[in-house]
Amino acid sequence: MDMGAVIGAGFRIIRERPSVFAIWAAIYVAMSVAMGLLMQPYMEEIAAVEDGGANVGAMFSQMSSIFLFYPIMILVLLVLNNAAFRSVLRPNDDRAAYLRLGMDEVRVVVLGVIFFTGFSMITLMFPLIAAIGSGFGFSRGGDSPGAGMVVLLFAIVLISLLAWVVLAVRLSLAFPLTVMRRKIIIGDAWRLSRGHFWALLGSFIVVFLIYLIAAGLVGLIGGGGMMTMFNPERLQQMSQRQMSDGLSVLMIVSWLVSGIIGAFWVALSAGGLATAAQQLAPDSEEEL
Repeated sequence: MDMGAVIGAGFRIIRERPSVFAIWAAIYVAMSVAMGLLMQPYMEEIAAVEDGGANVGAMFSQMSSIFLFYPIMILVLLVLNNAAFRSVLRPNDDRAAYLRLGMDEVRVVVLGVIFFTGFSMITLMFPLIAAIGSGFGFSRGGDSPGAGMVVLLFAIVLISLLAWVVLAVRLSLAFPLTVMRRKIIIGDAWRLSRGHFWALLGSFIVVFLIYLIAAGLVGLIGGGGMMTMFNPERLQQMSQRQMSDGLSVLMIVSWLVSGIIGAFWVALSAGGLATAAQQLAPDSEEEL
């Protein structure tokens, strides 16, 4: 597997198809604006609650509208990721900037549900093991756990983390392969990634670091970008400024930055996954 091609897939998409990337970024900007507008009343309520002059019930009412927006946001991200897959796997099928809402998306949703269910069941196994270990005397009883229980819990956390990493990397090709073959593929993703675990993991880490560096640099210019969404103090300051000045230039710039860096992540991550699948998958269905 060519790690350089996997890492550079996103840059290649942006360089060769700038208009397609611009459309993806515009969609991401629209999503960021929608989320920002939904967050604004909520942050105003938080600021008012801290000042002692707001209804807590109204704050939770605003929060419910944000939760209702999440399924739409997930669907948009799914469509964008599949578009990035197609730009690598089926480059000539470029109508509507590779954006579709059809059976490929349905299959990827089903695959995501299968993975979520499977990973959840695996994760729930580890607390069960801890409970069984406690019942067999790993804990001293009383309020404080015994040394054996502490070691067991540490081992469970470590093993669960390693299991998540291994499963995520080995099964990561399932999504682009599902789009490539137009059917849900799980077992073949595991088989094709055999012998390429470290190359895949290394590529994913480098891609993620590139994204973090880009997000950090652009965030400094744009006022924080999407990272601001995870900083409550920053959100409160921006919300208070909006209450007095309306939509600030800083907020508008942060929405634009969020859209650009979000589309950049889609191109990097989904483009890299599709490139890895393209390299490792055999040419014929029979060979697969």
